[in-house]
Amino acid sequence: MGFAIVVLLIGVPLNFLMWFKPRELWRATESWKFRNPEANEPSDFAYRLSAIGTTALMALLVLAAFTWPDSVDSASTTPTRSTYSSRPSTTLKLPPPTAFMPPQVMTRGSLPMIGYLTTAQPDGTLIATVYVWAPEVASKVPAGTPPAPPPCELGPNVQGAGTDHVTVDVDLIWSPTSTSGASMNYDCNATRGHQVRRSYVIGPVSASAKLFTSKPEPDTPLPRLAEAPGPLADPAPG
Repeated sequence: MGFAIVVLLIGVPLNFLMWFKPRELWRATESWKFRNPEANEPSDFAYRLSAIGTTALMALLVLAAFTWPDSVDSASTTPTRSTYSSRPSTTLKLPPPTAFMPPQVMTRGSLPMIGYLTTAQPDGTLIATVYVWAPEVASKVPAGTPPAPPPCELGPNVQGAGTDHVTVDVDLIWSPTSTSGASMNYDCNATRGHQVRRSYVIGPVSASAKLFTSKPEPDTPLPRLAEAPGPLADPAPG
C-alpha cells in the first residue's frame, strides 16, 4: 500500500504535465542538452506518445503495488489463525501430590542411662524416675495443624515392675506420621548430634527395690541418685 501511494504522488503530477504542459516540461528537463533547443523540440505527436507511455507505465506500477507487494508481506510476516490452530497444545499439567507414606517403625539405638531417683509420696509409696541422655529432637512435636505426634520418641521397656529387681531400658523410636516430622530423621539418633537430659517416670516401687539395665550387659546396676541430676533438656557435658 505504501508503494502505491508513492507512485500516485509522483505519477499523477507527472502525467498532468505530460498531457497539458508537455513543452514546459521538456524545456525544464531536456532543452539544456541542445545548443539550439527550438530546432530540437519534439513534435506534437511525440509529446502525445510520451504522455500515453507515461500513463500506461504509471497504471502498471499502481496495479502491481496494490496487488503484489502487500500480499507477499502479509503472507510472510502475519501469521494466520489456521497456522496457530494447527499447532499441538502444550498445556503443562502437574501430577497430583502423593500422600505421605509413613515408614516402618524403627529403633535408633538404646539411650545412655544416667541413673534413677525415688521420691516419697504422702501415702508412703516411692515413685521411681529414670534419667537418660537423648537427642534434642526426642519427643519434639513437629509444626502443623493439628499437631502430629512426635516422630522421635523415648521407648522405655520396664520388666519386673512391682518386684525388688526392676530392669529398665530406654530405646529411641523413629515413627514419623507426616512430612514435617520426617525432617527430624537425621537427628533422631541415640549417639549423634546434640544430647540433652530427659526423664521417664516408672511408677511406684517398693522401698527395697533396685533398678538395673540390660545395657551394656544384663543386670547392670543403675546408679541411685540422691537428687535430680540437673534440669531437663540440659545438654550433656562436653
